[in-house]
Amino acid sequence: MPILFDHEDEQFIPEPVRGHTYQVLNSEDSYAKLYAFLSGQAGVTPGELGSLMTLARKQVEPLRFDTVERRTIHNLPHFAVEFVEVDGTRRS
Repeated sequence: MPILFDHEDEQFIPEPVRGHTYQVLNSEDSYAKLYAFLSGQAGVTPGELGSLMTLARKQVEPLRFDTVERRTIHNLPHFAVEFVEVDGTRRS
């Protein structure tokens, strides 16, 4: 996190971190905010979570493989094969 001592120095924050949090240390309050952030004490205390909802699961058939010679997978959706012509040759 970039630490500045004056707002005029914002122009010197590197581009990759410019859109993220930075701190200007120009008062005791800003120092206290930085200390709280660095020590993991910043923000609010989260409230308690309620109980989780149970979601229904869709029943499906597991994938099944044929013998090693055929190498066919069952229960997969079928997709149309698109052919693209590259250098005068049709390829899928």
